[in-house]
Amino acid sequence: MKTIFLFLFSGFLVTCGKELPPPDPAKLAALSPHIFTVRSIDPDDTIFTDLQPLKSVLNNKKIVLLGEQSHGDGSVFLAKARLIKFLHEEMGFNVLAFESGLFECSLAEELITSGVPVGEAARKSVFDIWTGSKQFQPVIQYLEATRKTNHPLHLAGFDLQITGLYGRDSLKSRLQKEFKSIPGHETEKQVFLSVLDTVIKKLKPKEKISAPVRQAFYSSADSLIAASGKLPLSPSHALHLQLLKSLKTYLTFLWTIDFNKPDPVTFNQRDRQMGENLVWLMRNQYPQEKIIVWAASSHISRNRHEIRNRKEADTAMVPMGQQVWDTFRDSSYVLGFTAGGGRVGIREKKPWDLAKASSGTLEYWLEQTGNQNLWLDFKQLPGDHWLRDTLRARPFGYSSMLARWPEMMDGLFYIQTMTPSTGLE
Repeated sequence: MKTIFLFLFSGFLVTCGKELPPPDPAKLAALSPHIFTVRSIDPDDTIFTDLQPLKSVLNNKKIVLLGEQSHGDGSVFLAKARLIKFLHEEMGFNVLAFESGLFECSLAEELITSGVPVGEAARKSVFDIWTGSKQFQPVIQYLEATRKTNHPLHLAGFDLQITGLYGRDSLKSRLQKEFKSIPGHETEKQVFLSVLDTVIKKLKPKEKISAPVRQAFYSSADSLIAASGKLPLSPSHALHLQLLKSLKTYLTFLWTIDFNKPDPVTFNQRDRQMGENLVWLMRNQYPQEKIIVWAASSHISRNRHEIRNRKEADTAMVPMGQQVWDTFRDSSYVLGFTAGGGRVGIREKKPWDLAKASSGTLEYWLEQTGNQNLWLDFKQLPGDHWLRDTLRARPFGYSSMLARWPEMMDGLFYIQTMTPSTGLE
């Protein structure tokens, strides 16, 4: 009853013509030193004078993680494409790692190096929520363009899921080839490949894969991982070993997930393995390189317990970003994204209107700066800065959440008007 009364009373104030108080100028002044105005989110704008101040923020970072609120944020795709160009051309980030299959993206990189066009390889490895988006095409074009230089941008993936045609068409045969290096264990190899083949082809729903068969798969996976771990780790074999670990977790995830009853313990399996795969990539496949990560903000953040008004499925999530932070600390930088309004939509799906930011939210304060696009850096905030207080914002799926955002990410990219992701013509 109290909530209804407050709602009606606030409506009464509006109808009486009373305006909300203006924003606190002291708060705006305290915000200003931590904002970098971004002139453009157009990937074709390669005059990076507006991004130069970011070098002081990112100069000692080995990994920069670029998020997105949903998978239908067309303006974010464009902004990230421009940031990728800047990070690659002016800051020496030479690897672009996607929230897509570890095996598929590794095979894509191998084939691109041998001459396969980037567009073809990307569409068969990276999730089509991105490769099928018009706003993502500048990323593919840029990856292709760098292949003609002495400074290519490499493609990688860290997801445990099987993504794209490369996973469906080439994973089993590649594993069969790699298994030849493991002496014996013929029964375990057969069981592992048989169950994996069933999952890839989706011949049976998970409930039709019996408990004994699942247990046989787990036992086979453990035996093969142990045997593989005893062999000399060539680059190819090291990838194969990590892939075995990742696939075991993937099938466990598939067999325990219930999207109608979200269980943080189950969902965390995916993030934990993605984190392990990403750390493995950095330490083993690209130990001398700086890496850009493309993923959902919900996966790259940390300290989800800082969310104050959500159910356990939100607050008990342990994102892969937590593992990245625990491993690399200040050599990592997590950039979330948010918007003041506009529209959101995944390709052919009908877009929906994003409500204008409410008064007092973080998006509201960023709107008050008058910038169309900006980068808010949390890293240099004084300990008593008001941005460290609990604030309402919506960088995760546009859901309004109360949190201490500097504890969850290192920066936030604000776009005043969001536009949806659209399909290829």
